[in-house]
Amino acid sequence: MYLIHGTTYDYIKEILKTNVLLSSKITGNLNEGSGIYTSNPFVFMGTTPNMPDNKLFGEVFIYLDPSILYNRVFFINNEHVSDPEKSGKKYKRYNKNINKILNDTYKKSLKLPDRKAFQIFQQIAIKNKINIAKYILAIYYPRENKIDFFKK
Repeated sequence: MYLIHGTTYDYIKEILKTNVLLSSKITGNLNEGSGIYTSNPFVFMGTTPNMPDNKLFGEVFIYLDPSILYNRVFFINNEHVSDPEKSGKKYKRYNKNINKILNDTYKKSLKLPDRKAFQIFQQIAIKNKINIAKYILAIYYPRENKIDFFKK
């Protein structure tokens, strides 16, 4: 399983320059989910077993190694919500079942035929900011069907 973070062409350059994903409360930017999300202290992600995944919709996706969750508290919801702490399931640090948790989250998101729109039925949230330098695997540009891989 992979973690995915959707962003835009405008933001990807800054993310790659700093190697940090920041919450909207820190940046003031609302990325995908405007109208659902308010300024809040979370970085939102999803999960997929495919790299690249041709069912993703959006401009740019950052693929991350799921081990980034190991030493963090994170929340999972079965839909996009603005405050995952209130409605999501909380997972504690050092959870050894991350791949199973992500696999279960992904399977629950397959509500429509042919995996259509699966990403709207899942949300993984981490508070504040995430240094992605050690965990970034690839950048995927669905509109161009282009993927750039990173060496570890």
